[in-house]
Amino acid sequence: MVCGLLLAAWLPRVAEAQYLLGRAFEQGTGVERDPAESTKWMRKAAEGGHREAQFAWAVSLERGEGCAANPGEASSWYILAAKQGHASAQFNVAIMFAQGRGVMQDEQKAVKYFQLAAGQAVASAQCNLGAMYEQGRGVEQNFSAALRWYGLAAEQGLPRAQYNLAVMLHVGRGAEPELAEAVIWYRQAAKQGHATAQYTLARLCLHGEGMEASETEAAKWIRRAAEQEVPEAQLDLAHFYLHGRGVPEDFVLAYVWFNRASSNGMAAAEEHKRHIKRCMTHEQIAQAQEMVRTHLAARGC
Repeated sequence: MVCGLLLAAWLPRVAEAQYLLGRAFEQGTGVERDPAESTKWMRKAAEGGHREAQFAWAVSLERGEGCAANPGEASSWYILAAKQGHASAQFNVAIMFAQGRGVMQDEQKAVKYFQLAAGQAVASAQCNLGAMYEQGRGVEQNFSAALRWYGLAAEQGLPRAQYNLAVMLHVGRGAEPELAEAVIWYRQAAKQGHATAQYTLARLCLHGEGMEASETEAAKWIRRAAEQEVPEAQLDLAHFYLHGRGVPEDFVLAYVWFNRASSNGMAAAEEHKRHIKRCMTHEQIAQAQEMVRTHLAARGC
């Protein structure tokens, strides 16, 4: 009886020491960095029930870092850590069940683990849970619940959630349409680099929907979306330069953006490029083509 109690008190300390040793070898703290030794001690700590070690070992197995990749075994260790309340493990388990990676796809189980992680304020889990409710995947479709979870993740600053929340407010899904509120969230997502939010905000700004119309402001957001390879934004930006809307008229830049839009599948852009080329000087055409080559070289094309 006494030995059992002593062992129960001692084992967690051993696992903690093994975990710390694994971290030391991983980071090179006080010892020479050694990924193999780190993996060895992290696994020992995981087998001793240390939840952080279980999560770390699962990550190694999933990514094949310091061991052979094994998504199935990784899922087992994530689940062990998740059952001990590890929020990131709960989220990773949810993703694996949602995608059928390392486990049989099971959207109901995915929802269960998203709920656990979302309850611990994991923003990505809240956003994914919102999507499950919006799409009726693994749970009965519920737009109000989707709106709530998107809202919680959006408040934490997650751009994807901010965009999804904006769309629902814009079209009135789960609540009455609130365009002014939708614009606020489109803008928040756009400021963080969400390309579709940038393009949507630009179109609303151009037509004065939910805000004062401004071609200059619209051009700013269209350019940001275009630079992220949104084909529609590239085509619109080319037209802005062609007609001097919100930006100075510039046939060279119009040609460049028509070319990029065409390269991304916008068939109309190729015809516009041929048309504008007839209105350009030889020097302008050479300059535009050099800009195109520079862009392609920067992309490694």
